Amino acid sequence: STGSGTITWYDTDGITVIGTGSPFDATSYVSATGTYTFYVNEENGSNCDGTLTSVVVVVGGVTASIGANPSTGFVPLDVVFTNGSTTGAGITYTWDFGDGTGDNAFEPSHTYTDINSFVATLTVTDAANCSALATVTIEVMGESSILIPNVFTPNNDGSNDVFTVSGTNLEEVKGEIFNRWGQKMFEWDNVKGYWDGRTLSGSEAPDGTYFYIINAKGLDGEEYFKKGGFSLIR
Repeated sequence: STGSGTITWYDTDGITVIGTGSPFDATSYVSATGTYTFYVNEENGSNCDGTLTSVVVVVGGVTASIGANPSTGFVPLDVVFTNGSTTGAGITYTWDFGDGTGDNAFEPSHTYTDINSFVATLTVTDAANCSALATVTIEVMGESSILIPNVFTPNNDGSNDVFTVSGTNLEEVKGEIFNRWGQKMFEWDNVKGYWDGRTLSGSEAPDGTYFYIINAKGLDGEEYFKKGGFSLIR
């Protein structure tokens, strides 16, 4: 106000005085976000009653917190998102599932149909246009598979130099290699394990037919037990 009278500020109850006189300001403390109405009254110099005017103040500030159940699984993966963010009137929730789709529900569900790693994002926005973000990573995997070669050529030419088990989504691979007389040539216990054509003592194994026993397990719980022969050609 710019008048010559007395200014009186009232709290949201319209009764409690929170400021008078000059300068024409006042202070009130609120403990939560939301829309608050304060009141101001100006009396003129003749001690006449003034007009009580309302002043609307929007107090912003939000937090964002999310979860996903499950956050890891196999395609197609059905995920239910949980929302622990700020709630209240005028607050909106904008979900980006990371695969080109989204939702505006408070706690949406979504089905991922592609194999990939996705970052789901929630944007929480209040009436004062204050916003907060939260993210969660969703890992979508495919079913496991296993592939065992029938020949390898350990001649150091950079092509097919090792005998190894390949596949998709494997978490365990144990391999044993034997010669035709049943002598163990090599073994490993590692998803990335391999045989380079050398014996346990480090010498080169001769060309010929060898045999494997492979025990493996996929991330999807599938278990594999494979036995067979393959050729070593230098």
